[in-house]
Formats: sequence, C-alpha cells, structure tokens
Amino acid sequence: RSAATWDADAQATSLLLRTNGTSLHVNMEAAVGGWLTVGIVDANGQPLPGLSATNCVQLGGNQLDAEVLWRSGQGGRSIGAVTQPFRIEFVMHGAVDVYSFRFATTEN
Repeated sequence: RSAATWDADAQATSLLLRTNGTSLHVNMEAAVGGWLTVGIVDANGQPLPGLSATNCVQLGGNQLDAEVLWRSGQGGRSIGAVTQPFRIEFVMHGAVDVYSFRFATTEN
C-alpha cells in the first residue's frame, strides 16, 4: 500500500539498523487528529511479517516513551527479535513531531 492510502501527510525512513532489543519506543507529539504509525521493513523496503505500518496500532497525543505495537490476534505485539538488518518507516498524519526512538529489551 502506498502512504497516500493511509491519508498520510509525511513519511520518513531510517538508515539500515540492527538491534538486540525486543521492543521499540518513541518520544512523539501529535496535535488533535494527528497520528503516527510505524513499520519495520527489510533492506529492500519490504515490510517484515506482521510489522507493517498498516498493521501498527496508531499513536497520538503527547507520548514520552510509548511502546510501538502491531495488531496480532486479540492484542498487540512488540517488535520481537529481528535478526536481519532493517529500517524503521514512520508514517505521520497531521501535525506530528517524532523526537526520538529507542529499543529496549523486554524482561518477563
């Protein structure tokens, strides 16, 4: 799907990354009606299974350390263990500022 399908105003893609983290967190702020979704794509720009921007739970408002989740059955799933190099695709609608992102290791 193209970004226009989501009625997105902006899209940004990170450089190629690797991580040992299992969850992705963002520090962002969206004006009323604005939202952010995030996709994880491979080096060729293809979404990793279950981690596309269209499958991401929308984030809005003022979020200092929001965990990014993707729809999975009844609940949400985290990024999990991604062993291959990947890029983060940020899709924004409305007035959205993304200040930072970080990876964390979720411990049970």
